[in-house]
Amino acid sequence: MRSRWVDDGPVLHRVLVAVATAWTAFYLVVYLALVTQQGGPIAVWYVGLLIAAVVCLGLGIRSRLALAIGLAIDVAAALPAALTIGLFLVPAIVAAGVAVLRGKRVARPAAGTRSLRGSGRKGSRG
Repeated sequence: MRSRWVDDGPVLHRVLVAVATAWTAFYLVVYLALVTQQGGPIAVWYVGLLIAAVVCLGLGIRSRLALAIGLAIDVAAALPAALTIGLFLVPAIVAAGVAVLRGKRVARPAAGTRSLRGSGRKGSRG
């Protein structure tokens, strides 16, 4: 028997996308803080890459393609920094990967049946 508190549909998808987006944004802030604290030059291309990832992941709530692109950018950003702080992107990569693989589940009527959605009549049978 399933618990009534378990929702593995669109809510889980939104939560995973939000976690991936927030984690990547947090990673960007940590990167900027560490580089500033150490007195090193900020890699503008890397910051741009991370901003692009945050934007794509944020758009991933509505678009699976944008989510996949954000995931690919996160992976690309983690690779050059893998020996330093790049491993901290792994939770965002996992959350985005699970969201991409699960995708959005949209209820569609079976072939040959009429949908009640948009008919304007509640409780009517097709």
